Amino acid sequence: MKSEHALLLGVLMAIIVGGFLYMGLTNGTKFQIGGTSGGTGSTGGGVSTVQTCNADNQAQVRWNAFNAEDPTQNTYLPYASRIYSLDGTTESYVNSVTMSASDNTNTSLPCGVAYKIYLPATNASRTSGFITTPVITKPITLPDYKQTASQASVQFRVFDVDNNNFVYSDSGKGAAVNEAATTFELSGASFYSTTTNTTGTAVGSGGRISYKIYVETNATASAVTRFDDQELLMFSYANSTVYNPPVASYIEPSGGSLTSETVSAKSARLANDQYNYAWVVNLPHDGAGNVVHITDTPVHIFGFTVNAVTGQNPTGTDTVKVGFATSGYFQNTLGSGMSIGYNKDDTSKTYVYSPQVINLVVS
Repeated sequence: MKSEHALLLGVLMAIIVGGFLYMGLTNGTKFQIGGTSGGTGSTGGGVSTVQTCNADNQAQVRWNAFNAEDPTQNTYLPYASRIYSLDGTTESYVNSVTMSASDNTNTSLPCGVAYKIYLPATNASRTSGFITTPVITKPITLPDYKQTASQASVQFRVFDVDNNNFVYSDSGKGAAVNEAATTFELSGASFYSTTTNTTGTAVGSGGRISYKIYVETNATASAVTRFDDQELLMFSYANSTVYNPPVASYIEPSGGSLTSETVSAKSARLANDQYNYAWVVNLPHDGAGNVVHITDTPVHIFGFTVNAVTGQNPTGTDTVKVGFATSGYFQNTLGSGMSIGYNKDDTSKTYVYSPQVINLVVS
């Protein structure tokens, strides 16, 4: 009788184990008893799994984008991401996925190829970037992406090197030897002289203006924002009949520099808007090798000097303009592809991000 019970128990156990194995195989899951599993399976004794693509040869891909300027590093950025399959250097549009503002984002993608997930630029909202995947052979969670940030405009103040004082803006703010007491002004502001906000700085034939221009992100925006995206450009308008070419420099933080460029080579829209000088801003790096972006701190300081042509006496109509623009990724109008630039390729040449410009008034 005991042997019959033992035989019956053995048959039942075989049926149960066989059933589990059958269910695992029909669900695309491999089982291993003891030892170390392949793929993403766990190590050690017991039962582990190897994840694979499903019956439709697809797998779940999970990813995210955090605001890199947020010190908590836990603010998700909800991009309208665009996904492209990669075949060498050829990118083919697959689909668009609106990313979560509170968790990882996931979608099912065909296996056997790699992908590039673009995070497009959004003016005054988010900087742009992209995430690449390996060739998809199983469900995958990509590493946290912490290179993009909330994007914001900038504000300025101006210091007159020759007169050793800050310059009044058109709102009446700005002049104070004490740097901490000097108010920043938003894009579009005009700066006059160290004595008044109604009359520009006197230049005269062969004379000059020589300024330090302080730049930081807009104080009314969140402190966890940055202005610059893929490339940063300083640009200027100075009437070439009245002024010699201006000289620009990067002063602080240490380690930055400027590279002179042709405006039209960088942005057709900036050229159309009559800006005639430009410099690519090579931002410095901190001790850990990270780029020091244009944020609320530290303040970035640029030098700007322009001399009047001998025999020319600048007047109030000879205002000089100085500004900053940044490039980013955008969907082009020629198809479903992505491009990078300071302005888009539509007929209006719409700026990817609004340029930030101030007026330096002379008399």
